[in-house]
Amino acid sequence: MAATRATIGCHTLVALGLVLSPGTSGRADDRVGAGITYHTDTDGLTVTHPAASARIAAGEDVHVSAGYQADVISAATVDVRTAASSRPFEEVRHGADAGVDVALARLTTLSAGYALSVSPDYLSNALSVSLRHELDDRRHALTFALSGAHDSVGRFGDPAPTGEALTLAASARWAIVLSRDAVVDLGGAVEHRRGYMESPYRFVTVAGAGSQVRLPEEVPDERWRFAVGGGLRWAIAEPFYVRASYRLHADDWGVLGHTVTVSGHLAPAPGWLVTVSGRSLAQRGATFYSGAYATLPDIPVLRTRDRTLAPHWSLAAEADVRIPFARVGGFDLGARVRGAVLWHRYFDTPLLPERTSFQASLTLIAER
Repeated sequence: MAATRATIGCHTLVALGLVLSPGTSGRADDRVGAGITYHTDTDGLTVTHPAASARIAAGEDVHVSAGYQADVISAATVDVRTAASSRPFEEVRHGADAGVDVALARLTTLSAGYALSVSPDYLSNALSVSLRHELDDRRHALTFALSGAHDSVGRFGDPAPTGEALTLAASARWAIVLSRDAVVDLGGAVEHRRGYMESPYRFVTVAGAGSQVRLPEEVPDERWRFAVGGGLRWAIAEPFYVRASYRLHADDWGVLGHTVTVSGHLAPAPGWLVTVSGRSLAQRGATFYSGAYATLPDIPVLRTRDRTLAPHWSLAAEADVRIPFARVGGFDLGARVRGAVLWHRYFDTPLLPERTSFQASLTLIAER
């Protein structure tokens, strides 16, 4: 379902344009990985997410990558139980991506990528391009990215699309090496989305004058989103380092949010990496959001019960362990084990004031 897809975060442009986290450095030339993630929460949602990816050198200055992932979803959420059809649903989403990195010069890399997401009621095609350049002293690295996506939204079993949307995004990041022990990251992003942004499954109750009516969700046909952020990577003492970041996001619907993330990383032995992190998000809701619309006989032009547009607060904790196995045929074999718990407190949401989610994943990796 469209609403569930937003909940588990499948939209590619949000990850590209609005998540301002430091990039990974020291990436291996060739890397193959496959794994599975399991998600469950207290709102009746379970997701099994298998994924596989590969990145290989196609030449001295060219690397190509490809990946596949799926979401096997089973849900009996509050939204489903209060909809016209109260039966739980099952759905499978398939996704694929491909990319290429080309070293234009010793300190300049151009990257391009394509991503496809397909489900019974949703189709998304996305393109992206980015340019990364390090200054001669290698104390500064600049990254600029552009992306675009076309989404087609429909209803399960209905061959005609309900609506379409186009998204364009741009972002920039500046990494500054302060010393051999500290790096600062600064960034900003803007995203413009236009078209159909409602969920075709979501209905809103409007009450008043002793009666009530159920109406389809109605949100604006245009949305501008903005984000700025900064972070610090600090090697306190070998083999321990920390990361801390702050991110401010806002849009022209009235949403305003603050995210603080802190993580500690320990490399106790060659090939090992243990990470523990925590995150807090506090968000103000959209101006037209209301937990209960009581305006009859007047009908509100804009109306939604999307919890992501409500004022809310969330906390997350995560543990991640990278484990080396052996070296075989020139490849370093290893595994990555991850577990996370996320708690959400939604305000002005009578149907679901709280939700707790749990995630666990195992990934097998071969790289050289």
